[in-house]
Amino acid sequence: MEEKWEGVITSTKLPGVTPAQAWALLGDYYSLHKYFPSIVLSCSKVTELCDGKPGSFRYTTAILPGSPQLHWCKDRLVAMDAQGMSYTYEVIENSMGFGKMEVTLKVVPADGDGCMVQWTYDGEPAAGWTHDKFAALLHTGAGEMSKLVGEALAEEIAKIDGATTDGGVHK
Repeated sequence: MEEKWEGVITSTKLPGVTPAQAWALLGDYYSLHKYFPSIVLSCSKVTELCDGKPGSFRYTTAILPGSPQLHWCKDRLVAMDAQGMSYTYEVIENSMGFGKMEVTLKVVPADGDGCMVQWTYDGEPAAGWTHDKFAALLHTGAGEMSKLVGEALAEEIAKIDGATTDGGVHK
């Protein structure tokens, strides 16, 4: 029987941020480098043909922890569910040792207020990796995404507040 890796990684709670606010930033299939910059250096469209719809391809470059080598990965968008605030992609080709792998990125509500970023994965083991090392990478990514989404939204709110008030008087 062939080994299979599967799991669900969920970030810490992002208080005060609704799932819809987080999804507005993370729902762009080509924005991975903006919210996971410690690993992903670039994320680009392979073709304009489907442009963010199922069938779209993206190409990412990354530097993995403990490795000075530049890696790449080509993914295909399998499903985009804006209402459910998730998208699923499959790893097509890569230089990181991943075999066939399907991954879902989802924004989920947290108990009370706020939200969390969740990554679900299912696929073949990656050559040169342990399952724990792979899960740790996704956990780092989910945490970094939550943090940067919170910072981006706080910055937007500050811009709006600054544009609408002047010493407490609305313009």
